[in-house]
Amino acid sequence: YESLRVTGGYQATVKLGALPGEWADRCWAGEVCSTKQKAEQSAAEIALNQILADPELSEEANKPKGKGVTEGGKGKGKGKKGYWALYGYGGWVWQGGSGPDQPRERVGETPITGQVLEWKDTYGWIQPHSEVDHPAAAMRDGKVYVNKKDLLNDLDSLEAGVTVSFFLYEDNCGLGAEEVAVV
Repeated sequence: YESLRVTGGYQATVKLGALPGEWADRCWAGEVCSTKQKAEQSAAEIALNQILADPELSEEANKPKGKGVTEGGKGKGKGKKGYWALYGYGGWVWQGGSGPDQPRERVGETPITGQVLEWKDTYGWIQPHSEVDHPAAAMRDGKVYVNKKDLLNDLDSLEAGVTVSFFLYEDNCGLGAEEVAVV
């Protein structure tokens, strides 16, 4: 986990390096909460919901693992979330690397529009007007991260409800907006 003090409390991000393939590089951001613990729980819940919503990972999570078998031949009973019981907190690895200065890859060549959902001092969230066809679009319930360093025309903040135009990018934490301008 990485927990940062932000306006309104704390926000945490989590990376799960024990996951297979590209999932190991993903980063989930939780909601702003009053305590670090609640912020970390928020990030964990978002990560878990998205991982269990993926058919392949969900199938893997529900497979018997074959570890921990006793002499009687009975396993340790991992239940429905066997994958998480197997890895426990050991799979939830803190790895630095969130925020506006991560390596980015632009998604698409044309700007899209969306509505600002909220703004929290140095960053906010945008809901695109149209569905984004990208694997990372399911992260954060389709919301797109925006940092004040990506605002154009000398803007240093946005107001909730404003329509903006932006280019979409992907980094290790999901989708973000760059070259953001009020429409």
